[in-house]
Amino acid sequence: MLISAVDYNPDGYDTEEQKMFFIRRLLPFVERRVNLIELAPRGTGKSYVYEKISKRGWVVSGGTVSRATLFYDNNLKTAGLVTRFDYVAFDEIQNRKFLELAQIQATLTTYMQDGVVKGFDSEIPASSGIVVLGNIEAEKFNTQVNMVDAINPIFRKNRDS
Repeated sequence: MLISAVDYNPDGYDTEEQKMFFIRRLLPFVERRVNLIELAPRGTGKSYVYEKISKRGWVVSGGTVSRATLFYDNNLKTAGLVTRFDYVAFDEIQNRKFLELAQIQATLTTYMQDGVVKGFDSEIPASSGIVVLGNIEAEKFNTQVNMVDAINPIFRKNRDS
């Protein structure tokens, strides 16, 4: 029923395990601060679910991302995307550019651990999940290596700290 409700064909899955993997993709719609990373070959429908099913989420699908847009704009004193939506999904993360990379890494780490967005003059609790969608070639898919590190520098630990 759940798979059909999001416009997919449940008969298109060979096993119950495959169905459960798909259903896990729906967790950010019903559970606060669920963070997911989904890597798969291009054209496998990774972003479709997050773009089409709910108006309570935001998909970052182009351009450059700043700390102010995501978390808090200190100049305008306005909260960012993670305070306004159930989830923020980054589509095609391997192509996404982030302004102030180290600053976003630190803020993203704090947010994902504590669920709090901090500005110069405020601290706002937030419950948005972070969903990362990335393309990876099927022949490079290897669960024995860190595939996330290779898709975008935002996930690499700052070697200077």
